Amino acid sequence: MQAPNIEKLKSLLGNDDNMVAKFLDIFKTETPRQLSKLSDAMSDKDWDTVSTIAHGIKSQVKYLDLLELADKAAEIEVCAEQREDLEHMNMFYGQLEKMLGEVIGNL
Repeated sequence: MQAPNIEKLKSLLGNDDNMVAKFLDIFKTETPRQLSKLSDAMSDKDWDTVSTIAHGIKSQVKYLDLLELADKAAEIEVCAEQREDLEHMNMFYGQLEKMLGEVIGNL
């Protein structure tokens, strides 16, 4: 599992340690909520919401240079936009949830 690149985040946030701490705090608290909403939207087959939430997660993990997680979120986003391949979407969700849990647990 790739570790978050805090130096990249610092660089993106102008080397502002307070902004980095705020981003990480929001990431740790909001990401589990986003995953829950994503799961609910997937269950409801609310594809627009699935796509929107997956896109947001993809963007957030890119700030931390977690490209493998970004790829999983992108796969969910594509499945939702195409409204097909639900088996793979569920598989990608399970992988994303597990990987994000590990990242958040290590922050």
